[in-house]
Amino acid sequence: MRLVVLISRQDVKHIVFSRFDRMKSFAIFVIAVILEVSCSKRTMKDIVRTLKFGNCDESFSEKTEKSHFENITITNVGKGFNVFNGQFVHKREVEGIYALYTTYRCESPTQDNCELAFNDKHDDYCDILVRPGEYWSPLWGAFHPKAKCPLLKNTYHITNGTIGAEKLLAFGKGIPNFRNSYWVTKTHMYTNDTKENFACMSMTLQIAQIRV
Repeated sequence: MRLVVLISRQDVKHIVFSRFDRMKSFAIFVIAVILEVSCSKRTMKDIVRTLKFGNCDESFSEKTEKSHFENITITNVGKGFNVFNGQFVHKREVEGIYALYTTYRCESPTQDNCELAFNDKHDDYCDILVRPGEYWSPLWGAFHPKAKCPLLKNTYHITNGTIGAEKLLAFGKGIPNFRNSYWVTKTHMYTNDTKENFACMSMTLQIAQIRV
């Protein structure tokens, strides 16, 4: 005796689609596992993010007779790499530059809960402008015309300026909480002869990590 089981067309469609859904779910599961394994094999890399670049405050702006930065933009061009563009409007010729640096460690990018980390001075900042191979070199090297002493009265265009991340990370190795803080730097620039404060540059940096 032969048993005949009748299956409707609707039942066939249900069976086919059920198998298709199971196969699709399995494929998604396999892809997720592959991606997870792939990500776990990727390494972490420290990067330097420039969150702010420009004048220290409103006392250095186009509204004053001080030299100042204007039209500054910061662009992420991939993998945490930032470049900044804009202008530095220099109002007077300066033969030599004396600089005071102040660096603050902050708990947030809004500069709340900051504490003085260290400060320093440089009697010949003109040497800084042209010194190669330092973490600040890609910044001053992005000035057009070239920033050098005597620093002539001019509008200097900044094209794809940045910070040398590897040099800065190496510099910060011996600094406590270097990777877990926001860093605000202020560089006051004075004329060497009269010690007039003619410009002030500020930058906010963050050390972060990305997978590579």
